[in-house]
Amino acid sequence: MFRNKQSFILLGALIVVLGILVYLRQTAETTQSDLASREFAIKSGDDISRIFMVDQEGNRIDLKRQSGNSWTVNDSFEAWQSHVDFLIDETLEKVAIKGPVPKAARDNVIRRMIITGIKVEVYTNGDEPEMVYYVGGTTPDQLGTYFKHPDDQDPFIVHIPGFNGYLNVRYSLDLDDWISRTVFASERDQIKSVRVEYPSEPLNSFKITNGEQFDVEMDASVAGPLNKGLIKTFLSSFSKLNFEGYDDSKNPRYIDSLKNTVPLIILTVESFNRGITKMTVYPKPMDERTGTLYDKDGNQLAVDADRYYAFVNDRDRLLLIQDYTFGQVFIRSRDLILPNR
Repeated sequence: MFRNKQSFILLGALIVVLGILVYLRQTAETTQSDLASREFAIKSGDDISRIFMVDQEGNRIDLKRQSGNSWTVNDSFEAWQSHVDFLIDETLEKVAIKGPVPKAARDNVIRRMIITGIKVEVYTNGDEPEMVYYVGGTTPDQLGTYFKHPDDQDPFIVHIPGFNGYLNVRYSLDLDDWISRTVFASERDQIKSVRVEYPSEPLNSFKITNGEQFDVEMDASVAGPLNKGLIKTFLSSFSKLNFEGYDDSKNPRYIDSLKNTVPLIILTVESFNRGITKMTVYPKPMDERTGTLYDKDGNQLAVDADRYYAFVNDRDRLLLIQDYTFGQVFIRSRDLILPNR
């Protein structure tokens, strides 16, 4: 009798344990299914046609795919291709839910997200977004970022598996983070002509018209047999020339004053793929960022030997360009002539 009672107790306990296990498994499956339905990742970045990001203050970034897989930003500028690729390939495709936000932190996370969050809309060749979510702040350990779908009451902690860090900086609303820094990007066979002008030294100026036979315009006192190998190398140098950055420390008065001085070089490239691009180059005074302070004879330099100021086309934004990058195209008319043998 006692043994039968013990058996019933054990059987009951076993049934309870099995019931708990089944419940936990179903709950886990439901939770995983629920999380999967709330994912933030885009399955195929190749399908993305537009990425729109905006905050409560109206700061926005609108990236749109163009033909040839290029992108524009805010319908006004060529986008920085490598940054767009990184956003798509390393962020939009890889974000994953790490877990729910703890209940104790939920209200505070949502409150901060309303104030400082970034709304992200991802489009895939349609007028309606394929994915919409808000990006908020970071977790206390800075290994996760708060994300939330508009229709969800609860935010989630999101990360990228294998990456230790936060993600909100990847959704930057700083326009400078998205504008291409490319000045010239034409292959040799895409170039119609290149004009290099030295306003203070006109004898050094020249123009090359590209074709089966190069047509070179220069002062008659310099003209001679052309170094066609050097000309080919020169034209090939325009395949990818980027500026270093911006100098926003100068006020409008300084910009106007600089533009009223005689440029060091004016470089104009006409191409089939990019139209006409004109870059006007000026000497850059020495400052705390100057690398080379003295010339080879030990004399202190008045201008930066490593960097120049430049303007592209009619824009007033003051650019920094490096001699290391652009020095290869700052050649003179005499460089195009074969040396005397």
